[in-house]
Amino acid sequence: MKWSELALRLKIILGLLFVVGALAGSSAIYNWFADKPVISETFNEAKDMKKAKDIPKEHIKINVPIEILNKEQAVKKLKIGDPIKSNPNIQVGDTGEVKTEDGKINILSTIDTQSGKISIQTEKEPLSFFGFENDLEIYAEGGMNTKGNVEIGGGLKWDFARVANTNIGAVGEIRGSQDDLIGFAGVRLTYHRRR
Repeated sequence: MKWSELALRLKIILGLLFVVGALAGSSAIYNWFADKPVISETFNEAKDMKKAKDIPKEHIKINVPIEILNKEQAVKKLKIGDPIKSNPNIQVGDTGEVKTEDGKINILSTIDTQSGKISIQTEKEPLSFFGFENDLEIYAEGGMNTKGNVEIGGGLKWDFARVANTNIGAVGEIRGSQDDLIGFAGVRLTYHRRR
């Protein structure tokens, strides 16, 4: 059968499957190989951990030089603002990042060379408009339907792309009673309300 002989509905379905497959493949490749952090412009001093609030602070003397980042380059590359930028006594110690479910948190340690106080600065980096997700969920469930029959089910959900707060993915599911199992496969759109 030639492409020109296929029904319009079948062409649309095949086209959608191709687009979803291309997105899924791109997502897989991106998540295997890429990790490109982008730093935003506002750092805030982190609150103390609740567990550590009752631990007394001590003063110690250090007889070795402390390794810090070049402040001029750190301010420029990490886009650090005031009061860190303008205070010559505050130096940048080290950086880190923690990935979370809805973005990532950038971490910056600072030390005040006059008082010796070490601070942790954090910033939450918002999600980009488009991103490749790689969220896989495998599940099994059981229960009773409205007719009083026991039903079982199981499936697989894979979110592989995100546009704004909507995840795009695929779903495959088997559901029903012992004698009557029904399978389903399709595309899945999920809206996430992020704070």
